[in-house]
Amino acid sequence: MENEAKGSAGASLERRLAELLPAAAAGIAAAALLLSAGNMERALRQLQGVARSLREATESAMRWVVAILLAVELMGAGSPSFAAVLQWSLEGVQFSDGGAATGTFAFDADTGTFSAIAVTTTAGSAFAGATYDAISPTFASTAQSPYFVTEAQGDLAGTPLLDLSLLGPMTDQGGAIPLSGINAEYACVDSTCEYANLLRTIVAGEVAVVPTAGANVPEPASVALLSTGLLGLRLFRRRRKDEQAVAIG
Repeated sequence: MENEAKGSAGASLERRLAELLPAAAAGIAAAALLLSAGNMERALRQLQGVARSLREATESAMRWVVAILLAVELMGAGSPSFAAVLQWSLEGVQFSDGGAATGTFAFDADTGTFSAIAVTTTAGSAFAGATYDAISPTFASTAQSPYFVTEAQGDLAGTPLLDLSLLGPMTDQGGAIPLSGINAEYACVDSTCEYANLLRTIVAGEVAVVPTAGANVPEPASVALLSTGLLGLRLFRRRRKDEQAVAIG
């Protein structure tokens, strides 16, 4: 709907310019005829009239375009809008041995990349817990299957691996996604963690987007466009006032 409104605004502006330019050309042609006839004063008035019409039409068009863009952005602000990189939080994650998992990580749904991983598992009857801050270099992490490790380089034998596979993929729309029910914490067997032994399973929990202040705001590009339009309109008004002052003087 937003794209249709912007497209309609652009088409309307194009039609307005198509109507305005021929009229300006006709006015300039009339001024040229007056000049050729030696009527300098009337030719000058004719050209001043053309310039005034162009200024007024341009100022009117800028006001109209800014109003259309502002209305479109306000319509779009009614629905949640998130940045491409969202921070996700582990909520209510419990292990079969009584331990738990907490923490956050960032995920960019556009590029499929993880960052800012800070997940901690607590001790239970089967495992003492660990702190995860990296993506597994062996298991391919996706929007639906994150695999975290305590270190991404070196010999991984004996280090833990956390499987946080989800029932659905993480997207830039946010929300909350339950864990798949086949999640677990493992111990890597070999140096690349291609094989791992089960330590304990996850019996409950989900991941959810961490709320951020100011999520429902226009995109930066739209704000910049609106600001540019308003600034241009102000400059046109100032220039017009200056020209009127000179004419009076």
